[in-house]
Amino acid sequence: MKMHYECCDATFVGIHFWFKSMFEELGWMVLAKERGMTDKIMTYKHSVSHLKQAIERRLKNTRDHDRKEDLKIMYENVCVLCEHIEKDFS
Repeated sequence: MKMHYECCDATFVGIHFWFKSMFEELGWMVLAKERGMTDKIMTYKHSVSHLKQAIERRLKNTRDHDRKEDLKIMYENVCVLCEHIEKDFS
């Protein structure tokens, strides 16, 4: 049985480090796929999906123009990452 729970929104700094980590981890996922480690790939896909949702929530709650622009750029890049993941890891 899966348990879902609400948690506090991620901070901008937290999102930034998470964003950076997901792009760095992509190379490891290529190796994981080659070795048949589907559980790692599923966990990675799940994490990227949650990152996308966290950025969407932060975008809605951010008023600072510069920070909002940074979040928009991150969101667009995560969308590209999601497309790549679906194409190469599904």
